[in-house]
Parts: sequence; structure tokens; C-alpha cells
Amino acid sequence: MEDKSTIKKLKQEWKENGYILLKNAISKDDVAHYLALTQEISGLNDDDYQDVIDGKKNPHVNTNQPLVSEQGFWSLLSNETILKFLREIIDPDICFGGADSMFVHRSAGTLHHDTFIEYDKFTGPDFDPNLDTLTHLRAASYLTTNEIIVVPGSHKRAYPDRDRLNFQEFADIAQYVELNPGDILLFDTMLLHAGRYLTKPKYMLVWNYVARNRHTIISQYYTKVTSSMSTKAYSQDFIAYLKQYNLYWEDMFNDEKHLEYFENLWKQLPKENQQNAKQNLDTYTLHWSPYVVNLY
Repeated sequence: MEDKSTIKKLKQEWKENGYILLKNAISKDDVAHYLALTQEISGLNDDDYQDVIDGKKNPHVNTNQPLVSEQGFWSLLSNETILKFLREIIDPDICFGGADSMFVHRSAGTLHHDTFIEYDKFTGPDFDPNLDTLTHLRAASYLTTNEIIVVPGSHKRAYPDRDRLNFQEFADIAQYVELNPGDILLFDTMLLHAGRYLTKPKYMLVWNYVARNRHTIISQYYTKVTSSMSTKAYSQDFIAYLKQYNLYWEDMFNDEKHLEYFENLWKQLPKENQQNAKQNLDTYTLHWSPYVVNLY
């Protein structure tokens, strides 16, 4: 990626599509290590796949910082191929954004994007919803071969004649991307995407990278103030590890500086909870996915 023409091409591809597939970014030995650790933590392996389909076992969805808590995953967050791309193509001062999750034998979700922007439509001097200045990327790794569907260009207002929240309108331009073990998909959190329904065992790890700017602070404290999802404080060992790779931004965690402001700004917003989430899923009819089998 040091060649200027290659860098220019990748920057243009990222700008237009909102995602990039990094092939063979993880070694075979590391894939085997991450898979074994995922199975150990989740308590699920290939033999449990049919039980999940039959409803005898629930898909393991761990959002309580499994990649942060388990040192065996840390090398994934600082993967050299990922950091090289991020710093040469996206932002030289990118940092780790947390929000790591582990999904085992989980079926498809519907077409969606992973951000609160456009749902809550915040405006004003303290929040600029300009998509060009919001840098929030998600990294996804499948530890067994699987597919993900994406809508290229949907991370920006590239389709002014389509309603971004009526996902059915994007059915004709959605594309399938195959991820093999060792591949990493990096995508803008504004990108419309969906996972594949279960046709075989599925192991997925996801985590975030963000820019060190005001938009990241807003996103961080929006989640902290309005969400019921609790996150553990980073251990000193993990912070030291992130600092090794210039991935830690201390200001993002400065509650004394930021929290009171955001609590006042958003104190009227309803708290998220499981009942509200289920109600939204039951009543919200604009979601769309081609994966109509085994969908939950």
C-alpha cells in the first residue's frame, strides 16, 4: 500500500463504496487460535449448530467486551494489515473504538446500519451530522467461510431518490461479499449491511476504530447516557497494550470532562431496554433482507 497510485485507488474505493475487504489479513495459525478461543468462551462448537437451528440452544451473542477482556484476542485489534490500511487510507491518528462483540451460530439480521445518526437526527452546533467528518469504522472477521451483504455507497447520501430508512429500496443494488477465514471486512458504520442466515456453523468477531474528534466523543457518550448496555472499564494492561500501538485516546474516557454535558443534553431521551428493542423489531416494517430463511 506504499505505492502512491495504490493508495489513491484504495482511498477512492473507500470513498465510493464505504467498505474494503482485506484478504488474508490474519495468518492461518492466528485464525485457529481465535476460533478455539471463541469456542471456549461461548461454550459452542460445530456440534452445537443443529441444536441452535432446532431452538434447543441460543446463539451466543457476547457484547460484554470479549475481545477486550481476553488477552488472546488483542493481537487481532492491532493487526498490522488493518492498521496499515487505516492509517494510510482513513486517518493517520485512528484509535480503537471498542464496541467489540462475539457472535456464534447467530442467524441473519435485517439490512441496517450501525449508528444512531439519521434515527435521532441530532442537529445544532454541538453535533454536525456531516458524514464526511464522522469517522467510525467496524471491523468484522468470520472464522469460518461466510457471506455478508452490503449496499455500496449507502454510507453517504449517494442515493438522494431513495429513503435510507426504507431498506427495501436498496434491494436491487445490494451485493454479496464472501469472507474466508483470515479475511477482514472494514466498513463505515453508516453502510447498509446484513449478515447471512444460518446454513452452517458461524463464528464472527467485530470491533470498532474511530477518529480522535468531537464526533467520537458524542457517539461515546450518547451510548453511555442513553443505553442500558454496561461496559467494563479497560484494565491497565489493556490500556498499556493499546498505547503500544497508538490506539488509545484517553480523552474519549474522560467522564469528568464530558459526562455532565451529555447527561443534560440527552436527559429526555428514552433509555434503551430489551422490551423497547423487541417492540421496535415487531413494529418496524422497513427492514429488508434477502435472507428470509431462519431470520431472527
